[in-house]
Amino acid sequence: MLGSQMDLAPTLLGLLGVDYSSKFLGRDLLHTRPEEGRAFMATYQKLGYLKGRGLVILDVRRPPAQFLWSPGTSDLAPTTLDQSIVEEAIAYYQGAYLLHRKGLDRWEDEVEAHAQSR
Repeated sequence: MLGSQMDLAPTLLGLLGVDYSSKFLGRDLLHTRPEEGRAFMATYQKLGYLKGRGLVILDVRRPPAQFLWSPGTSDLAPTTLDQSIVEEAIAYYQGAYLLHRKGLDRWEDEVEAHAQSR
């Protein structure tokens, strides 16, 4: 199963059998279909999105790039851009940014406290 650190908390809570609702952007990997697996990576100025064997790199200084990953290795081979995967990567990162920027990733009591502090 393909996942990243954002999937740890939902997966652990699922393993513990905890009934929860959350604002996590991650998924319970044990209850996610293999074809829905994806992983997110980031450095200071680059964002990565891995889905299947396709890795999209978003860079603030360069156009998007895409690579084919060989599972079990660190081998990456440049490949032609699949625009739908690039758009999916951008949508995930922009969506997370907007949720945080608008305070929609907070619980209701945090939203009220945040609004009152302005």
